Amino acid sequence: MKNSQAFWIRARQLGWLDGPGDDPHDLCLHGEVTVQAGAYFFAYCCCASAAALRMLQTLSEDHLCRDTDNGEQMLPCCGFCMYPTRDPDRVFITGCDHGVNYNVRPRGSRVLLSPKRGPETAVPFSLYRREVLAFARQVEAAYCRSRPKQLPQDPFDREGYRSFWREWAWRMKAQGETPRLPPGLFSP
Repeated sequence: MKNSQAFWIRARQLGWLDGPGDDPHDLCLHGEVTVQAGAYFFAYCCCASAAALRMLQTLSEDHLCRDTDNGEQMLPCCGFCMYPTRDPDRVFITGCDHGVNYNVRPRGSRVLLSPKRGPETAVPFSLYRREVLAFARQVEAAYCRSRPKQLPQDPFDREGYRSFWREWAWRMKAQGETPRLPPGLFSP
């Protein structure tokens, strides 16, 4: 395992699938996301909103690659399948099997990152946390700048989207941050 002070997350061209304009029907923010952890670079044009929530999750829990990732990558191609769970503050996000995945294991004052198969690199937790929260703020800002989203008519799909933002909110609060939620999220 190598220790590294090099860790950053860059997001570019954040927007909606139909182009740079606002789309009130598109619930998923996409963009080019690159993560550097030591000598590793993970990059993909992905569902940035799902990637940011996955990264927020790794501030307190492991994310481990599996033999089949089944749409649960750290940088997923899509994240439009948002399912409410029995816990009203958690959401299960899945999509296609395209994307970039890597292992993340928070361990006290450091975070261990590695590709699916390969040696780990350790980065300071404080640096990892700062970069994850900055990326999450970029995602929040894009949603807050957009027109209110047209929530799905299907109650299950609507609850999945709302579960996404409830989990987002409690994870931000758990980090001592005030979440900035999109407008119109919980209106009928």
